[in-house]
Amino acid sequence: MHSSPGKPWTVDDLARLCAMSRATFARVFHQVLEQAPMQYLTDWRMTLARDVLLSQTATLDEIAAQTGYSSVYAFATAFRRHHGEPPRRWQQRELAAATVDDAAHGGQVSNVPPSTGRTMPVT
Repeated sequence: MHSSPGKPWTVDDLARLCAMSRATFARVFHQVLEQAPMQYLTDWRMTLARDVLLSQTATLDEIAAQTGYSSVYAFATAFRRHHGEPPRRWQQRELAAATVDDAAHGGQVSNVPPSTGRTMPVT
């Protein structure tokens, strides 16, 4: 699921890859990650989508395709459900926050938006 986030994964697909029954796979997955497999996949796809939105390198159509959504509308709906706001509004808010952080640090350090919790040097 990490190497092919755009694939239309099912629990059956993932269980087959692990040579487990669907029920056993789902139970073990939840025990280890404290999340259902499809919720984990959604979270992973949203993490990738946030990264692409912050880099400003792709259209919503491209992001939807890369992250396994059949349309920009399906992607935007999932993103809004996950983040509480549409993708472009989230992007504008996060980029504005990063710009303010960058200015506050004298242009030496730029915080990747608080949702990721990572800090990286500006080159």
